[in-house]
Amino acid sequence: MLAFEGLAPSKQAQLFIDINAKQKHVKQSLLLELYAELHWDSDKIVERVSAVVSKAIQELGADKKSPFCGRIQTADESKDAIRCITITGMFGALERTDLFVARLKGEEVQEYGPFWAGTNEASFKRTVFILREWFNLISRPAWDWWEKGSGEGGGPPSCTAHKRSKECVGAASGRSENSLLVPL
Repeated sequence: MLAFEGLAPSKQAQLFIDINAKQKHVKQSLLLELYAELHWDSDKIVERVSAVVSKAIQELGADKKSPFCGRIQTADESKDAIRCITITGMFGALERTDLFVARLKGEEVQEYGPFWAGTNEASFKRTVFILREWFNLISRPAWDWWEKGSGEGGGPPSCTAHKRSKECVGAASGRSENSLLVPL
């Protein structure tokens, strides 16, 4: 139970009941969207990385120059043939790599990854730039296919990207012989 300093116990109980009596499940995608705001200034690097990833995904979904523009399904948008990449899938694929923090001992960073640029803002900009340009290179040669999304004749480059992104991200972090080298 959350206590409110200076409030009578009966008022605290009433607030608890008011908040929790009609409580509904909060979508994971909404929580991930809020990470950018909630954890941007955190003292914990893992939380700051989550904030950077969240903000970068949202920017990629809104940026007209990004092949992900209008394709990332956020908490308040419905899935369709074009908006078929979930923020949850993309977030998981990026966060669970060593692109930001390569080695962590407890809460202390032993080695940063290639997407980390010293600050949240610089890392955010680097992440957006690399992912936007990298996926532009992937999508342009197959634009007709990319544009169909999960619709008839569409496929992996756009809407199953979140399923295959672990492979792609692994390649970018040097875990594969077929890695795409991007200047940082």
